[in-house]
Amino acid sequence: PQAQTVVQAAIPLYAGLAVTVMVAVALLAEPISQGIWQSPDYRLPIALVGAAVGLMILDAVPASVMQSHNKLLALNINRLMVDALRVAALYLAIGAADPLITVISFFLASAMLKLLLDSAYCVYGLKAGAVFRPRWVASEVWANVRLAPAMFFVAALSLLIVVYDKTFVAKTVSASEYAYYAFAVDVCVRAHILYFAFSGTMYNVLIRRYAGSGATTGLLTSYLIALAVMALGYYLPLSTLGGPVITAFLGETFSTHTLPLVRILALSSLLYLAFS
Repeated sequence: PQAQTVVQAAIPLYAGLAVTVMVAVALLAEPISQGIWQSPDYRLPIALVGAAVGLMILDAVPASVMQSHNKLLALNINRLMVDALRVAALYLAIGAADPLITVISFFLASAMLKLLLDSAYCVYGLKAGAVFRPRWVASEVWANVRLAPAMFFVAALSLLIVVYDKTFVAKTVSASEYAYYAFAVDVCVRAHILYFAFSGTMYNVLIRRYAGSGATTGLLTSYLIALAVMALGYYLPLSTLGGPVITAFLGETFSTHTLPLVRILALSSLLYLAFS
């Protein structure tokens, strides 16, 4: 079938891209560390992050297969397990001799786990093991190559934005102020998972309706309804009533410094979800 050929032909390209990223980041780890922190001490963490990003690129193949079969529940369960591992790393890092290496090592392990879980589900849950036998089909590889530069640019830009803001804040403000910012970002961004769980399911339906020349207006309206639910059910209460909750867990000082950031980031989150 053509669908199987498309996936098989994509594997060599994604594998090559993943290896390229891993090797490039490993080779450039010292210049990157020197350029950002004026120190070569962060070579190993940067190299480990590069390895994790390479695994995430590889995971795009089984994750796409799961999404194409509309197995969003399994995909989200796998994501939840990975997020739990990453959160556990933060607690373990508190008493670790090298907290940074501990957190990044768990990040690498979580990328490995995600790739393993998604691949295992495709092989055993979807009985689609044959789809992961690489094939070199020139037309399909070329189709991926033509799409790859734009997608790679968008992914690299997104990664740069995510990394740069935290790097800039960490270099500019005190450790306590960085903690306020990091917490505000986290509570606002975590809710994106709920929206994308919905939009991921609706995306496949939207594609099928569009391909079949069916009506898509109702589906597009459902996106707006989901966005309104996120705004009224999460971000509005977080911005208006979040102060006492944050105070109860982290103290009044932390709440006082964090709440203004939460309000700004809640609005930016809604704009991001609306545009996406």
